[in-house]
Amino acid sequence: MHRLEVPLVGAALGHVAIGAGTADQPVVLLEVQMHAKAEFKHRLWAQTARFAQLHPQVQHLEVVVVVPDRRLRLGSDRVPGQLEGCLGGVHWLSLEELGRQAGLDLLVGLLTLSVLPKPEIPGATEKILGPRPDLLETVVSIIGKWFPHFTREEIMALINLPTNHLRHTRFAQNWIEEGRLEGEARGEARGRAAEAAAGAAGGADRGPT
Repeated sequence: MHRLEVPLVGAALGHVAIGAGTADQPVVLLEVQMHAKAEFKHRLWAQTARFAQLHPQVQHLEVVVVVPDRRLRLGSDRVPGQLEGCLGGVHWLSLEELGRQAGLDLLVGLLTLSVLPKPEIPGATEKILGPRPDLLETVVSIIGKWFPHFTREEIMALINLPTNHLRHTRFAQNWIEEGRLEGEARGEARGRAAEAAAGAAGGADRGPT
């Protein structure tokens, strides 16, 4: 499987040994597109064609595009016939639809965290971290990326750590301690600001002497 990105489709992929692929095990180009982009379809077409040009030995090729949901706008539906033919062979993988499947593999479940409604995240992370506490750092990274305005305390509450054992892992302890120190620093800064504001207000009330 190969990520379909500009640097890879350029000179870099020219030095990667790629076979012809088979019907059962084709060469797969993977593109992850999480945000709307008007020119995406044209770029996908161009990069796929460029890959095929660089690797004429490939006989069995599949293109997979991962999107958060089917509602994502990736350009106009009115495209040239050649591009329409290319898009017709693309496999579109919706994380939203994938997340509704029962018995989802834990690692696949990680992918769906970014598209879950906020109320569903605690339950989903508990299912992942219960059997796989080693994935805590990955879960925190995903949640932090998709909720950048959240404090550490808010992320920890959202993750809903399932066991005391998990809370006692080195990463969790370090992360909680860093969050505590950040919280204390914010509290001290707010306290100084409040004191300064109170002092300024008091001076204004007294007026000039």
